[in-house]
Amino acid sequence: MNHDVIVVGAGPAGSSAALVLAGAGLSVAVLDASRGPGVGEHVDPSAVAAFATVGSADLAAEGHRPVAGMIVAGDEAVTRDFVTHPNRRGFALDRARFEATLRARASAAGVRLVEGRLTSVRSDRGYELTTANEALSARFVVDASGRVAAFARRVAATRLVLARRVARHVTVQGRLTDPRLVVEPVAGGYWYSLGTETETIVCAQARSVRAIDALALPDVAASRLADRTRIRTRVVDASTTRLDRTSGPGWVAIGDAAFAHDPLTGHGLACALTSATAIADAIVRLFGGDPHALGEALTTRERAFGRTLMALTELGR
Repeated sequence: MNHDVIVVGAGPAGSSAALVLAGAGLSVAVLDASRGPGVGEHVDPSAVAAFATVGSADLAAEGHRPVAGMIVAGDEAVTRDFVTHPNRRGFALDRARFEATLRARASAAGVRLVEGRLTSVRSDRGYELTTANEALSARFVVDASGRVAAFARRVAATRLVLARRVARHVTVQGRLTDPRLVVEPVAGGYWYSLGTETETIVCAQARSVRAIDALALPDVAASRLADRTRIRTRVVDASTTRLDRTSGPGWVAIGDAAFAHDPLTGHGLACALTSATAIADAIVRLFGGDPHALGEALTTRERAFGRTLMALTELGR
């Protein structure tokens, strides 16, 4: 075996897991497929601690914009100020900047970053994974490839859609004076918007692309798009999904590859970081001779996802 662990995917979950694994002395390679530009998102004060676990204890110092609260618009707007929270502030996260920071930390820890998309998997006393240019082998594989679950689907796992939802992200140039997250429910879905240090992100979510096209543009979202140059617009899957099985002999799925749900308020990202580091730690203990470590970590994750799913169901999402 030329590596102890191969991580498929260099997003937040994959890079975080690789960082923990390499920090424990394991030989780690990460397959880094090309990705689209990251979309900024809101980080609630309650989620800030998750970023500290991967070395981002001071998001402001890393170039992410602090925010003092959030607003849920409607007949009567509800403002939630963060001043009473122990962390006192949330953040408008520059997703591309954050992911680049994580990859740099993983590389500095000794993780080998391999550019290329997974093309095939072969199992023979371990795993051999190939890209267009290289073949890699490892004792263990971590699938952190996002909703596509590139590795898990090749070893017979199936993606289950629990609640279908589509998102349209519109990113425009310009720094907002007020960066706070504003959520605006409308018939058939909702909009949210926020401002990072350099851009403004406006997002619509509904149950289908057709439904998004029919959503009326509400007041705050309209004002944040007005007279600004659009950098990019893209439609992405924002459904709540999971794999029918998230692990098997010599492999485990993490992040959106295992469980994916509505990313509003950065909850999905915070969960991915927390879960990825916990499961990576369990893999380290597994390699150290603890046969129960990974099973215990997966049970904890299943319970956490169940609680999240219940909360989303109560919110009608």
